[in-house]
Amino acid sequence: MRLRVRAILAAALAVLAGLAVPPAPASAAELRPFTALHWNVSGWVQHRNSTTDGLVDKIASAITSKDADFAGLNEICWDQYQAVLGKLADAGWPDTKNFARFEINMDTGICGGKPFGMALFSKAALGTATGYQLEPQNSAEPLVDRKLLCAPVTGRKLRYCVTHITPDSAAHPEFNAGQIDHARRIVDDFLNAGETVVTAGDFNVTPGAGRLDGWYSPTIDTPYNSGNVGRHVEMDDQYSVCPGFGRSTSNVNPPGACDTAQKIDMIFVSVGNEELVGCYEAGVLQPICKDGEFCSDHQVLWGSGTLLS
Repeated sequence: MRLRVRAILAAALAVLAGLAVPPAPASAAELRPFTALHWNVSGWVQHRNSTTDGLVDKIASAITSKDADFAGLNEICWDQYQAVLGKLADAGWPDTKNFARFEINMDTGICGGKPFGMALFSKAALGTATGYQLEPQNSAEPLVDRKLLCAPVTGRKLRYCVTHITPDSAAHPEFNAGQIDHARRIVDDFLNAGETVVTAGDFNVTPGAGRLDGWYSPTIDTPYNSGNVGRHVEMDDQYSVCPGFGRSTSNVNPPGACDTAQKIDMIFVSVGNEELVGCYEAGVLQPICKDGEFCSDHQVLWGSGTLLS
């Protein structure tokens, strides 16, 4: 109270003296709460490109129910992507032609001959998106292009990225590890340019894996996730049951840390420039589609926090 009284007195004296009162600090106006959401929807394997079996409705419902500012999808067919755009438009989202982007991972053989890939959505208008080819490509999936899709948010030093890393393999872990590191180097280049970055995706490896040490900030140091040297936190790493690891996001993989199923889906937010401020939280959703079955072999991961950007 004393500080407030002093400030009022100082302002009054300044006016009496004919002096300009300095404006309030601008930093508070730059604090922006946000929610990001990510889901590997298994649009072909489990849904065969259907837009009428409940998946599209559940995707739109997940995004709108969490009031997500950003949403990313893996394994979605082009027809399903278009249907999601229609559902979001019906729900009052902005002009989705400039608020969503699609990147092809595979353009032949499935989805009725139409593209299969990943998508990102943003309530704020997006600039030109770029799909970065990740190396090394997995020789076991010659028709699949693994990429990092990034788009700048108009009017802000903020970039939103979505990726889908190749599955890990005991015979060839170098494909998964190499792509994870390649994506990190691209994202860190944005950080070095002064941008804030939100990166979501199916990384096909669990949080405690050494190949993710370059992503996680050293502030994340728990029995389940240590040795980190990166510039990002994962929105679910504060989960009290399994700190540093988070909730499971896969319905089919073997047990992970803390007797959970595997967590392989992440939402990373950069902290290298202190962009994420205060507390953050996360959770999962497990939508049910046709015949009472889970819509996907992955759960929906969402995270909320505050950005200084």
